[in-house]
Amino acid sequence: MSQIDQKRSTIFVLGLALLLGFYVRLSSVLAAGYPVNDGGMFYSMTVDLQNNHYLLPATASYNGAGIPFAYPPLAFYLAALLSNLGGWNLIDVFRILPAIISMAALPGLYLLARDLLKSEAQAAIACLIFALTPGAFFWLIMGGGITRGLGLAFALMTLHEAYLMYDKREIRYALATALFAAGTVLSHPEMAVHTVASALLLFIFWGRSKRGFWLSVLTAGLTFLLTAPWWVSLLQNHGVGPVVAAMQTGQHSLDEAAPFFLLNFSQETSLTIIGCLALIGLFLSLSQKNTFLVSWLVIIYVSEPRSASLYILPLFSMFAALSLHQIVFPGLQPEKPRPAENAKWAQALLASGVTKLVFAFLLAYLLLVAMSISAYEGSSMVLGKNDIQAIAWVKQNVPTNSRFLILTGEMPMTDTLSEWFPALTGRVSLATVQGYEWMAAGRLFTKLAQYDDLQACLNHEVSCVRDWSEKTAQEFDYIIIRPNATSKTVYMLKTALDRSSDFQAVFDQPGISIFVQRRP
Repeated sequence: MSQIDQKRSTIFVLGLALLLGFYVRLSSVLAAGYPVNDGGMFYSMTVDLQNNHYLLPATASYNGAGIPFAYPPLAFYLAALLSNLGGWNLIDVFRILPAIISMAALPGLYLLARDLLKSEAQAAIACLIFALTPGAFFWLIMGGGITRGLGLAFALMTLHEAYLMYDKREIRYALATALFAAGTVLSHPEMAVHTVASALLLFIFWGRSKRGFWLSVLTAGLTFLLTAPWWVSLLQNHGVGPVVAAMQTGQHSLDEAAPFFLLNFSQETSLTIIGCLALIGLFLSLSQKNTFLVSWLVIIYVSEPRSASLYILPLFSMFAALSLHQIVFPGLQPEKPRPAENAKWAQALLASGVTKLVFAFLLAYLLLVAMSISAYEGSSMVLGKNDIQAIAWVKQNVPTNSRFLILTGEMPMTDTLSEWFPALTGRVSLATVQGYEWMAAGRLFTKLAQYDDLQACLNHEVSCVRDWSEKTAQEFDYIIIRPNATSKTVYMLKTALDRSSDFQAVFDQPGISIFVQRRP
């Protein structure tokens, strides 16, 4: 078989990954009227950047909390430029662009998998699996995915160039590594942590030489230089405090060991086929003495457990591809196959009716699971029509210095209304947690506890929110009750507010109500 035929097989699978991957991601966000789930704080910070003539502000205006403008700003610059120069509505940028950027991880994944697995076939299959695995896009197509997706794309390219740098030991790869590393650092802080840890592992396996050391020093120096406009501004305005605070939110504790051993990073909702294939691929790697891949899995999780599930997915896709390519498909063939790389590998994998059936089943399974997750995000994790009406009413009728309690019964990081309300109204939501990871003295964990305590008040009397206000020393003017989209419960707190003479309903639509506190 010719090299041309092998390339055609690879291109076909990669084309399938691109086509289906874009379809799954864009189908839900294009149908939604607003960005999926989060991104409100990033939207607000992008507006701050535009209003400050593209100079980095010292603090973010978001939620009136005095949050340091410490977040890596590359994605904000990209969004602002697309809005200002391209005439694209900024809300639409945060709605659509994350889904597009989420596919930018595929080139880096393919190149890295091809070099680490020594197989174009496995690299292409890994890309197809990654494109359709829910865990690989769940957080990336959200509004906040504009930073996560960009960071992941840069991170994979960084690791590929770092591998080549240590393998070839040429300066040109150090320059490329530094360029992509700078993009990673300027895009997403947790991706940067994972990438540094992964690059150190690459050095241990392939770079332990005098030249490898000095290439690493050159790469680090260039990366610091390229990212200097951001970190110098940060140090001038706030010192190292915000960075130290953010580093303490990575969930480094023994409690995070259990999720690692469960290995459910694919976030499948039914048979968890990809997770099982990845587990087989992991043990296959051990049997083949490919200790780098197994070590990489551990390093990713240990370096930053909080975001490890997303960063692990490229590696998980490689494990699953390894399992399919070397065990599942060959085992289903009626005759002992020739080595897949010496034959037309796509034809070899589908040599029997059973293997064709299995391939079709796996593809249909992946597509259906991906579509179900994508559809859920696009319908249940987006501001609804009545939410938008309530936000518009607040902007038109409520003083700008008003302070709100928002009760939805959601989890803090998937509470769409709580995050977007401050960004779209300019008013303060007292329990919103976004941004506090950059504030010192464990403010994020304090805010998370306050958020949970407030949501518990949905099933209590009015005294619960008054007690919350006194306990947290935060006075409020308005209460918003908005049960989550799947709940049909009439919460006790809403009934109590309707009866109370101390509160008046000023906005009431199906699924969302606003009460103002009457002052003496």
